[in-house]
Amino acid sequence: MLIALTSVKGSPGVTTLALSLLLAWQRPALLAELDPAGGDLRPRILPSLTGSHQLLNLATLDERLTSAHLTRQVVSLDPPDHSRVLLPGLSDPATSAPVAQIWDELAEVLAGYQHRAGDPYVDVLADCGRLGHAHTPSPVLARADVVVVVLRARLDAVALATPVLQHLRRRPDARILPVLVQDGPYSPRDIDSALGAQAERIAFDAKGAALLESGRWGKKLEHTALLRSARALSRSLIRTDDARRSPEAFLEAGQRRV
Repeated sequence: MLIALTSVKGSPGVTTLALSLLLAWQRPALLAELDPAGGDLRPRILPSLTGSHQLLNLATLDERLTSAHLTRQVVSLDPPDHSRVLLPGLSDPATSAPVAQIWDELAEVLAGYQHRAGDPYVDVLADCGRLGHAHTPSPVLARADVVVVVLRARLDAVALATPVLQHLRRRPDARILPVLVQDGPYSPRDIDSALGAQAERIAFDAKGAALLESGRWGKKLEHTALLRSARALSRSLIRTDDARRSPEAFLEAGQRRV
């Protein structure tokens, strides 16, 4: 399953949500930092990591991109298990132009990523940053099984997100999921009414986010409202994917194509 996370305006916490989902995920998963404005996780949680592992290296290949190339650039967050791995993003936003040339190939690889040949496919969480950047990874958004649009409970955020969600919903083969960071003055019911859809909820938890971004992933983080809500969202996404992959779902899809 390929899940693309994005936002429309401001800093609603896309990267924080992506990392918390990775830590809460119950299946092997890769978090790919694809934000063309630059990656946040290297300075936050991997300050000693050199440029030997990063997204930019994939743009220097002289052959077609494969899962094996991607695997050489990822970093394990729980060695030696390798069930949660990270592709560090750009350290310099000025290098987004050459990376944008490989978005199509990377989207194809991410949609069927295997950490090792012969292993089951790995779920991918792709942090695509804010929509509207000149080098937004649009092919990744187009290939995603689920597009998560993160927003805060504010009128400006909802007003801008509503037409974007309507545009994204024109894709019949993807689930478009608004996720509301609950830190605004408006109730979830009001937000759902304005969006025309029921948004999933993520707790606004400054203390939990601080623990997450410091790399202190012990029991304190496990019991935060942020991780509890991330677990609930991850379970919902995995249940939906399991239902989509069921024999009944495949049969229904085949009947619709006839």
